[in-house]
Amino acid sequence: MILFALCVCAFSCNSNEIGNSKDVNPETIYIYYAVSYDDGDDSVSCYLQYRFAGENGTTLVLNSPAAVKIDDIEIPVDSNNVSGAFYLKNFYAKTFTGKHNIDYIDINGKHHQEQFSFDPVVLTTVIPPAIKRTDIVLDFSGHLSDDVATVTIEDSSVQTVDVHYAATLAKGRIVVPAEELQPLTNGPLKIYISKTVTPAFQHPTQEAGMFAVMYGIKEIETALKD
Repeated sequence: MILFALCVCAFSCNSNEIGNSKDVNPETIYIYYAVSYDDGDDSVSCYLQYRFAGENGTTLVLNSPAAVKIDDIEIPVDSNNVSGAFYLKNFYAKTFTGKHNIDYIDINGKHHQEQFSFDPVVLTTVIPPAIKRTDIVLDFSGHLSDDVATVTIEDSSVQTVDVHYAATLAKGRIVVPAEELQPLTNGPLKIYISKTVTPAFQHPTQEAGMFAVMYGIKEIETALKD
């Protein structure tokens, strides 16, 4: 999963040291939640991590009675040399749409419950094998809220800057203006369409944290021709 790999890589330069939640004040724990899904995958990844001393700090194992559950399913701890300690659970994508609950219980038995919705969006526009330097009209179905989607376009030249265009899905359509394509070089193009939602924490620790629900809506290969 590309988005899951990205969320792990985002923390790969941070501390991979592992400590114990029983040894720190639970209000000083930084929470990182990343829910990620790529178009066509069978599963949704829920990656949960707890750190001491901020987002770059020591990763923590939740010592009993501390624990974390997703929809009442307790998640076991995992670890590796890159990310330190973390909690990871994959859910079947076709049955995961809707509202979900993450319940983190700290060492003192305090519950920090967070709710989020998993609402995938589907690209219904078929991109042809070759496109011209005109507006790219992209239509979507699914949960068409006011969330912002990002369209990234890469050509094969190292001398040009990739296009990063963001717009809302309010009416189920994004139009990438023709002028965005002007700097790109003729030839193969890769188009990535994604959406990230950042729910606000409802019951954070004093240290707070970051929460992201990330959707890889579509990856497309085409070619640019004049």
